Amino acid sequence: SMREHGATTFAGDAVVTLWKALAQLEIGDVGVVSFDSRVHTLHKLGDPMSDAAGQHTLANLSFDGDATTFEALMTPVLGTLDEARAASSVRAHEEATQLVLIVSDGRVLSEQQRSNVKLLATRAVQRGQLPVFLMLDSPDAGNSITDVQTVSVSTGAGGGLCVAKQ
Repeated sequence: SMREHGATTFAGDAVVTLWKALAQLEIGDVGVVSFDSRVHTLHKLGDPMSDAAGQHTLANLSFDGDATTFEALMTPVLGTLDEARAASSVRAHEEATQLVLIVSDGRVLSEQQRSNVKLLATRAVQRGQLPVFLMLDSPDAGNSITDVQTVSVSTGAGGGLCVAKQ
């Protein structure tokens, strides 16, 4: 849907901006994946963040998938974070929050997927993993997420308010 709704350029820009910010902050280990019906590793968690690695990551970012499911993203990513935490020999890593930044156009959740993702997000928060959804919008008239008509409001896993428009 990112390709169909004209958000691919913004997605690339978002990845570059996040890459630069995380590298400058020396935030720790960073991994980058893309997802459709399955996860594609673009930058392995723990690999050094260099300019060349950033260029490689961006060059391999693709929007060719036919279907997008958040379960396909969340399950392996959260598992990878669990493994990284377990493998860490530093006690501080056990208490550190692991951040998952999800860049999307927000058009991928069916009602069933929302329910499954809510369970996965709740599990993540309980394990010190914080999924953050960064929604990109299309600049094209008629393709904006704000043009979607159905709105659903619920309480999020951490007590925050979640608003979904369809």
